[in-house]
Amino acid sequence: GDPCVHAAPPEPPATDDAPDEDLPVITLAMSDALVDGERVPGFDLDGVCTCETRPLTARAGAESCQPKAPACDYAGGIDNGVGKLLTSFADIYDFAELPRKQLETGRSNVVVQIFNYNGKANDKAVTVAFLQSDGIMTPSCPGSVQDPRTGSFTPGFCGDDAWTVRPESVVGNVPAVGGRGYVTNFHLVARINGTVDLPFSDSSGLGAPNPIIAGRLVPLGEDLAPRDPNLVPTGERALRLWAITDGVLAGRVPVESMLGAIGALRLSSVDGGEAPQICEQSSFPTVVSAVCGGVDIARSATGDFVPSGACDALSTGIPFEAKPAQLGDVYARPRLAGKCDTGTFVYRCP
Repeated sequence: GDPCVHAAPPEPPATDDAPDEDLPVITLAMSDALVDGERVPGFDLDGVCTCETRPLTARAGAESCQPKAPACDYAGGIDNGVGKLLTSFADIYDFAELPRKQLETGRSNVVVQIFNYNGKANDKAVTVAFLQSDGIMTPSCPGSVQDPRTGSFTPGFCGDDAWTVRPESVVGNVPAVGGRGYVTNFHLVARINGTVDLPFSDSSGLGAPNPIIAGRLVPLGEDLAPRDPNLVPTGERALRLWAITDGVLAGRVPVESMLGAIGALRLSSVDGGEAPQICEQSSFPTVVSAVCGGVDIARSATGDFVPSGACDALSTGIPFEAKPAQLGDVYARPRLAGKCDTGTFVYRCP
């Protein structure tokens, strides 16, 4: 009887179209991502449509934790406090475009790998892994241009871009961050164990611990245009050519992680030159006040609806697209150390 239709990813499929078949590993790199409160992707992470007042609403529309300020959900109970927060900074900092700039310039990325997928509309058990990349150091696509300052190349998105892998992203040859999932009518859904860092700049990333990933899997032809999924291509390269559209990375970002992601930013690092990190700038106390006042969820589901439990995280739903790619060498770009780095500066709310 709950009148609110809770936003959630598709349910697992009832049947598996080809339980004994597996494609080669599918490797994709994010081609677009945007942290924006105007586009409202995401899911109802805490099971309540906060501020919903209609009769029979789950928990009477109450907050799942005690926020600093009223924090109503979007339609369907969608939780996206990060989008609201960063959009509110638009007059000071253009945070929304930062991930897109990192991806377009090839300076950093998030690589997604899909294992044990049958290539059909429905698969009851797949594995999804995430690897962090410090860019493309060896060009594999026409049109890639080298950045003389960092040595990285812009992506050509021809299906063969070789994105490097940070050493901490693998244990031996196995991705360190991943989780189980499924495919329902070509919609991929997985719950990830570990933290996925969406790149903000060379010095900073937004870390989402244990997020949910969802998106539509699109099979591609050799021309990288969508192909008929019923026509099975031949050749290993053709089998790995897939894309993710309408992707969403959703989760809970602890408030200290949110402060660190912003505080360590060097906003000029994409365009050339180095600027002071944000935690050194006069506007940082305003940032701290806004971030700490914007908490809207507990950092773990175990903290939902704990009596008198305070919110200590921000919910997020980040839209993304991903295109076929390959893995390059294990590589970590030398970074300019700063006083605002999260291993040096202690971030906390007053």
